[in-house]
Amino acid sequence: MQATHSTDSLAPLNVIPAHPAQLFTKPVFAAGAVLFRQGRVAVVHRPRYDDWSLPKGKVDPGESLPETAVREIKEETGFDVTLGGLLGHVSYPLGKRTKVVYYFTADAPEGEFEPNNECDQLLWLSPEEATARVSYPMDKDIIERAVKRTAHPVDARVLLVRHAHAHPRRTWTGDDSMRPLDKKGRRQADALVRVLDVYNPTGLYTASPDRCMTTIRPFAMATMMDLTIEPAFDDDTYATDPRAATKALSTIVSSGGTTVVCSQGLVIPELLGSLDESLRGASAKKASVWVLDFHKGSLVAADYIESPLPVK
Repeated sequence: MQATHSTDSLAPLNVIPAHPAQLFTKPVFAAGAVLFRQGRVAVVHRPRYDDWSLPKGKVDPGESLPETAVREIKEETGFDVTLGGLLGHVSYPLGKRTKVVYYFTADAPEGEFEPNNECDQLLWLSPEEATARVSYPMDKDIIERAVKRTAHPVDARVLLVRHAHAHPRRTWTGDDSMRPLDKKGRRQADALVRVLDVYNPTGLYTASPDRCMTTIRPFAMATMMDLTIEPAFDDDTYATDPRAATKALSTIVSSGGTTVVCSQGLVIPELLGSLDESLRGASAKKASVWVLDFHKGSLVAADYIESPLPVK
């Protein structure tokens, strides 16, 4: 794993804030994706509007934006996809409200499209053809972002999670490593199950404190995946061996695939800074997820999901 010292190769940082409704006037949230297959992009025809667009749809109650993107792609195309990079959002007036659509990249499995009530046609086009075919300038911009985002093939992805909300240190009289999650933290841990699942991870690592293990255990149980405890991701280990976490992360990246790593508030900013100077001192709120994409051991993109809880 190689640290980078400029932002020349790092894709623009995109963020899903914990409370996006505070940023817009009466927002209606939606999510979708630029769906890729063998370098080609899916565009769909919606008979209701007689337009060509990217697969997307409105958030259902209780959903996060990544969940919405995967569900809507399934409903409109029939494909069960693995979500990729966050491309940011577009917004536009919708009567007296504001429509806000967050877009991702996604990889489509093999299979045939089945026409449905929402979309009656799907075409696989080159990015240039797709840009020309879609009906709206905003979709053209999103396709261009997706092409830039996928310029470097991702051969390893790390979902770097900070443990969920725990009981305050000041009110806990026992061993700090045993300090448990509180009610909010348990709700965050449950929500993380659905958010992490859209990335289809194949490996799970956690720091050793109880609040880290119980943050990620619901996902391990839901997916029946083995959970590996790695003390190198502990804050206590960082205090005595600051390079241990970086070495452990390097080993995980070199193995490829998509891996979840649950760590703590001191370690995560240091790990991010070791990967790219522009991320030094970056935020890591409780239960947040940093989606880190690597190409040949170097970080090429980083997205930040500030909270796994549903959009409000």
